[in-house]
Amino acid sequence: MENSTNDYDLIVVGNGVAAHCLLWNIAGHPILKNLKILQLHDDSAFPACSLRTTSVVSMDVHSRGLSELGDLLVSGHESFENFVSSFKPDGVTAGKQFYVYPHWKTPHKISQYHKRYGEEMITEYGCRGIYKRCFLVEPEKMLEFMRSSYHSKLSNLKVIQRKVESIDQEEKSLDIGSDKFNYKKLLLATAAYTQFIFKNEELENGVPVGGTYCVWKDSNLFSENKVLTSGHFNIIYRKETNELLFGGTIKEGYILENNMADLHKEYETLKNHFSDIDFPKIETADIFTGIRHKGRRRLPVSKQVTEDIFVLNSLYKNGFSFPFYGSRLVIEQLEKSLAR
Repeated sequence: MENSTNDYDLIVVGNGVAAHCLLWNIAGHPILKNLKILQLHDDSAFPACSLRTTSVVSMDVHSRGLSELGDLLVSGHESFENFVSSFKPDGVTAGKQFYVYPHWKTPHKISQYHKRYGEEMITEYGCRGIYKRCFLVEPEKMLEFMRSSYHSKLSNLKVIQRKVESIDQEEKSLDIGSDKFNYKKLLLATAAYTQFIFKNEELENGVPVGGTYCVWKDSNLFSENKVLTSGHFNIIYRKETNELLFGGTIKEGYILENNMADLHKEYETLKNHFSDIDFPKIETADIFTGIRHKGRRRLPVSKQVTEDIFVLNSLYKNGFSFPFYGSRLVIEQLEKSLAR
């Protein structure tokens, strides 16, 4: 590879939380931080789901030793909590998450509920359930905190906002239409969009899943951070910003249209559990949709796929926890690859 301005030791593609975690760990590495690095992303063509999500990290609800996914989720939550306690990032605050008791479900489902959440039932806002810990994330603030930190440490980092059209694995180059960039090692944090630029038999495509959610500004519904949960639907109150959120629907496919019919139905269902709360009407909310990436058996991916290409994707509903663990796995693999 010739020594030119378009040659880089590392190229990171993506601009969501996965890419931020990779660059954060590179910045903390004594050797990798000195490499010549390029970050490529195009938020207009491939919008990061990290900025279109309700972003709650639910704590103490998974256990090791039950499944591969469960083990990974626990490691992700532990890594995220360690990040929060060690660096106290902007945009992350602790809260309480209330899980509605599903009295209408089968005995088996009720048994699963108690196995996951425990037995300490209380009545809150006219509804029976159990409280657990959680973290509420303001994505823009947290990512800006991370970005400011790693930019201060990576003197050889360049950021270009352009869409990657294709990858030439033989030439080890990325085509952005009007130019090409050469890499020694390539890190893809491109979520559901990965298959548009890179295919490999070792890497399953996964499934894109559109999720629609609501945001009400200037809300004073609660006096503290709060999450009310039934199934996979959440009503979220961020005290720091006085925002109320409800999310969210799921629909497979690259669908950025708002799924209002399902959203309205599920919002009314969740509201009805809490007879003591006067919730706002859904018609007064701002509506957003993001594209998440679901892997096989919901497993996240953090691995070396070829000699020179590494992937961190398929984060699905664990976008603000697993990348803090998965990015470390990728960096460990990258370090070994560079040493060979």
